[in-house]
Amino acid sequence: MGSALYGTVLGAMFGGWLADRFGRRPTLMVVSLLYWASAVWSALARGVDSFSLARFLGGLGVGIATVAAPIYIAEIAPAGQRGRLAGLFQLTIVAGILAAFCSNAWIGGWGGEHAWHWMLGAGAVPAVLYTLLCVGIPEGPRWLLVRRGDRQRGLAVLQRIAPKLGPEG
Repeated sequence: MGSALYGTVLGAMFGGWLADRFGRRPTLMVVSLLYWASAVWSALARGVDSFSLARFLGGLGVGIATVAAPIYIAEIAPAGQRGRLAGLFQLTIVAGILAAFCSNAWIGGWGGEHAWHWMLGAGAVPAVLYTLLCVGIPEGPRWLLVRRGDRQRGLAVLQRIAPKLGPEG
């Protein structure tokens, strides 16, 4: 379990840099792939080293997400909803932990001695859903304007967020 925590710390240290360097959306996509790879690899791991590395990757995803997701939310959310959406982000973390405990209890009831494989692999389902949902989100408008210098795309995203604003923002 310690390897996941090490990954989380390392991911949190570099999550902001990754989001600034490569964009919020691509960073969140990488997080989704790390979640999926960690879940599948953890379920299939046959040795301690392999299992620890798989958990480390999942921890990296968690750490990066704890920094990149709030940055994205703050950038993409309309001003009047930022606080509510940031709070909702925290609520979804807790809800995800609760869902994991519930699914693990359910799987533990029928999984037998290999239930832990199924418990760890079950994380691939929400990871795939997260990946699919990330495909449909736009890049952050601030990142497009400041890092890419793409005023047209940045303003287009702002129009989607706040349609009542004029073309000059």
